[in-house]
Amino acid sequence: MAERDEHRRILDLLTSLDAALLRQSECWFAGGTAISLRCDEFRISRDVDFLCASREGYRQLRQRVYEAGVRGLFVADMAVRRELRADRYGIRVVLDVGGAPIKLEIVSEGRIELAGVEDPELPVARLADEDLVAEKLLANEDRFLDDAALARDVIDLILLEHVLGGLPQAAWDKARGAYGPSVEDAWSRALRRLCDQPGWRARALEALCVTPEARAVVEARVERER
Repeated sequence: MAERDEHRRILDLLTSLDAALLRQSECWFAGGTAISLRCDEFRISRDVDFLCASREGYRQLRQRVYEAGVRGLFVADMAVRRELRADRYGIRVVLDVGGAPIKLEIVSEGRIELAGVEDPELPVARLADEDLVAEKLLANEDRFLDDAALARDVIDLILLEHVLGGLPQAAWDKARGAYGPSVEDAWSRALRRLCDQPGWRARALEALCVTPEARAVVEARVERER
């Protein structure tokens, strides 16, 4: 059971999804919320993201929502705050869960191949650890200079590095295969920014509601960069 109220609502949403359909479509729970839950809820995350790298799987999901709307993705009724939108890139909807809005997004991933795993703590299959890392390496390159991102990608990677005992080589290989060697430079520059701008680091950790234990992990990693 999740401890944060936001994450309890997200687990309620995940429980209501058609897990068998998602698995059959090779559509995996991913993103910052999946990482936070994987790493002991170290930070708050309010959105639900899924990734689908199977063209046939994504076609199946698009067909389902075309025929049945958002109800086609669930085994229980869900209240909709903002109507579903679907295109070649993704399926997006804002739902009402326990009186709070939660954005659900299913993205068609065309950059790297993905694998899913069953997690006993979750009601749906999630991305395998190496793919959680690979996707975060790509996200970090995309937006590590964007202040609005609050350094969430590099912070997520630091916690994954801590929990996994390192960032898997297979994840680096996948990320480099998609974006080239710039993923390593972006990782180094993101770490350096955390190191060189303690005020920015403190603001990011506070805004993301990072736990004291996870803050200690981040501070230790920053210290290693000095």
